[in-house]
Amino acid sequence: MEYFCHKSRGRLFIADPRAKDCGDRKFWLLMRCDPGIVNLYHWLATRNGWEVLKGSRWGPHVSVVCGERPKNRKLWDSLDGQTCWYSYSVNTRTDDEFVWLDVQSDDLEQIREDLGLRKKPYFSFHLTVGRLKFCPNVKVG
Repeated sequence: MEYFCHKSRGRLFIADPRAKDCGDRKFWLLMRCDPGIVNLYHWLATRNGWEVLKGSRWGPHVSVVCGERPKNRKLWDSLDGQTCWYSYSVNTRTDDEFVWLDVQSDDLEQIREDLGLRKKPYFSFHLTVGRLKFCPNVKVG
């Protein structure tokens, strides 16, 4: 069961498409998040024996649109700098490569719908804590 009991705000930004090699290079929309969230969960993960390499090229963020071509492109430029509310899970998750927190956001779902996209991206909304150096023998749950 997920618990989305922590709430925060982030600021949308249109990412430089030249830094990515997949999808439509023109459409990358991310939400910058409080680095303190990633710092705390990175610290907790390392205290529990996980060797987590913190960081991403975009800093702490939630991916909103990742190379998907929006049907309503008129809205695109107006999204840069907009602030949105989101809630994040207290459960740290991993796929044995990355460590992340699940995110819920009515604001981000509405933006995606306004752009003519599905409410949630393919990998759902999440806040990446980092990449595992190796997969520890620890149950995540």
